[in-house]
Amino acid sequence: YGGIAFGPDGKLYGTANVSGANSLLLSRMDINTDTSYLVDTLPKNLAMGKSQDMAAFPCNDVETKLFLSDTFTCSGSLVVNFTDSSKGNVFFRKWFFGDGDTSSLQNPIHNYTSPGIYTVILQSSNINGVACGQEGSNSDTTFVIISDIPIVDAGVNDSLCGAGTVQLNANTSSWTNTNIHWLPSEVLSDSTLLGPVVNVDTSVTLFLNVTDTFGCSNSDSVLIIVFDNPQIKITDDTILCEGSQLIIKANSNISDYVWSTGIVGGDITIDEPGTYWAKAINGACVKSDSVQINLCAPEIYIPNAYSPNMNGINDFWSPRLGNCLKSLNITVYDKWGNIVFETTNKNKGWNGYSNGKPANEGVYVYMLTGILN
Repeated sequence: YGGIAFGPDGKLYGTANVSGANSLLLSRMDINTDTSYLVDTLPKNLAMGKSQDMAAFPCNDVETKLFLSDTFTCSGSLVVNFTDSSKGNVFFRKWFFGDGDTSSLQNPIHNYTSPGIYTVILQSSNINGVACGQEGSNSDTTFVIISDIPIVDAGVNDSLCGAGTVQLNANTSSWTNTNIHWLPSEVLSDSTLLGPVVNVDTSVTLFLNVTDTFGCSNSDSVLIIVFDNPQIKITDDTILCEGSQLIIKANSNISDYVWSTGIVGGDITIDEPGTYWAKAINGACVKSDSVQINLCAPEIYIPNAYSPNMNGINDFWSPRLGNCLKSLNITVYDKWGNIVFETTNKNKGWNGYSNGKPANEGVYVYMLTGILN
């Protein structure tokens, strides 16, 4: 290049012997500042001794720097605040948010439409838009990671009747892979599954924690209640004499068991035959017992003859005693007073044998004693 100097009019001039590159970097042109300038293009066809008006622009003094208070969020919010922390005389700026949207605001607030990983770029320059020794404007880049808080549902509370197992059915919603962990793990078939099997003999609260790829976590709990088995026992089947009443009792480890009559707890008094039940309930556990009450039939029939020849007809001497006897004793004697048959079973009859031999045909005497219900 030829000589370059300020003219009397304050403009920068170059001499005619200019060739080669089209621009020249000049330093310290102003004795009062320490500023670099980019000189406007010098024409290559300047003749010797000729001059050409030229322009000089201050080089870019901008240092671009973007600032984010949070480059990663688990809040579930899709709104991110951006701050331009660039140094120098910024005149032009442009934000690229990584989702196709841009902004020229200094400190924009951007609302993303979905969670994800976004590359954010800020470009800026001074009023001249010039970057000496660089291509284009200064820029800064960062990444923004927006993650939803995982939605965690450990399932509904459940119950067991005594020790046993129950299948859990938890759910989670996350846009990334998740890490699953249950506590306490020792009662679970696999603490890393959403649906493990619980094996317990006492009530327990299970805690589920879900953490996504970026460390965002959430938790929930589920209660498994183990109830003791109730016990209940009603008196044995019995009979009710016509026109009388009968008290039915129940024994249970649950005080508020329910009778079929609607009575809660205690005993019941009945005056009709039928089936009566009582039900003991303890949470998920139900135990019941019943009793059959028959009406007393006072009919007593004692036959006075039979033929024990094993022809299938009248082979047994068997009194019909109805159902009113609580206990009885039947004794049969021969004419010499010897006992030939005896029983306390009202359903057992005499087959005509005595001491393993058929008894002689003849007349026998019986004695029947019993206690009514």
